[in-house]
Amino acid sequence: VLFYTTDSSGKVDQLFLNDLTGDGYKYGIVTSANSGGESLRGTYVCDIDGAEQTLSTSGVTYSIKSGDIARFSMVDGRIERLQKIEELDSKVVKVDDTYVYTADNQKYQYSDKVVVYQLDANWKRKIIPLSEIKGRDDLSLTAYYDRLPEAGGRIRVLFAGQNL
Repeated sequence: VLFYTTDSSGKVDQLFLNDLTGDGYKYGIVTSANSGGESLRGTYVCDIDGAEQTLSTSGVTYSIKSGDIARFSMVDGRIERLQKIEELDSKVVKVDDTYVYTADNQKYQYSDKVVVYQLDANWKRKIIPLSEIKGRDDLSLTAYYDRLPEAGGRIRVLFAGQNL
């Protein structure tokens, strides 16, 4: 429970749940991850909204590596925690105004804050608007989700590269 209010008799009349939708997180890519050893220290460099941020930990490490797509818990604009999110198993073949469609005839809703990374011929990445990939068939698309759709999950990150 994130927050609640009560009526005049003390009964809960409004309840706000923490992490119900996943929209309270930021999503991006871990560009460098160094952790482990007996010291339980880690340094994670991340691309969030096109800006680089670093999380240094002591006493905790994360099972995450460079190149992983992650969700980030943010406090005062800084990373507090991170967690790897999953790649969609099937190839993405189409993106419209609401859904990502896959080669196995499934559709998955994407977040209204979906982050789209484009990879150029030199494997450099940049964030582009979703509108630049809608309806295109010349791209290789990979989607990442925070949790299964039946649990309220959404596609949070899309990677777009040129078909080879």
